[in-house]
Amino acid sequence: MDKNSEIYKKIKSYRKNFVKFDRDTEELNFIPAHHINPKEEGVYVTIRCGLSGIYQMLNEWKNGKWQVGVMDDSVTIAFSRNKIEL
Repeated sequence: MDKNSEIYKKIKSYRKNFVKFDRDTEELNFIPAHHINPKEEGVYVTIRCGLSGIYQMLNEWKNGKWQVGVMDDSVTIAFSRNKIEL
């Protein structure tokens, strides 16, 4: 195996899927938030990415924006398919 193949194999070994973005099922799957917003106002499970890392939290979609702001410069990168009823 040549050096480039070894490097490619090593790089590929780090590829992991940690969130399911499957739109064909009704499970608690996540929808990427960079092009789509929730259709209904309500509370959703969101995935955020920022200086604190990647983490999950509840956030409310209201008046066309997420209501919770976090001081770690994070942004919502995905939200749950279904609203959470509190």
